[in-house]
Amino acid sequence: MPPLGSERAVVESRPLHSLLLQLMGWRQLGPRLRYWHVQRSIPGARPTRIFEAGCGWGQNLFALQRRFAEADCLGADRDGAMIELARRIASHLPGRQPRFLVGDLQAVSLEGSFDLIVMSDVLES
Repeated sequence: MPPLGSERAVVESRPLHSLLLQLMGWRQLGPRLRYWHVQRSIPGARPTRIFEAGCGWGQNLFALQRRFAEADCLGADRDGAMIELARRIASHLPGRQPRFLVGDLQAVSLEGSFDLIVMSDVLES
């Protein structure tokens, strides 16, 4: 399985950085530790609908989509630039990819229910 955050390599313009992302994934320790905790907390889960609140550029959601390939994954973040980056990354990748919404979590309208909701490293205001 590709390392966490390696999807970002498809939009990286610097060849060496792209290669490092492909081989090692996202190099920051904090996101790796947070995702490790997410994975540990859902060992036997088989969600069909996943939502990530405050998804940023989607590194957790891309990893969850790989793990649960048939799931419908949706992420929302109030930072439009991060969502645009997530959408650019998703457009370069094969297969089923997460969908992304721009918006404050208090204002985003979501239909239906979710089997798994993830919120990691989110700043409240």
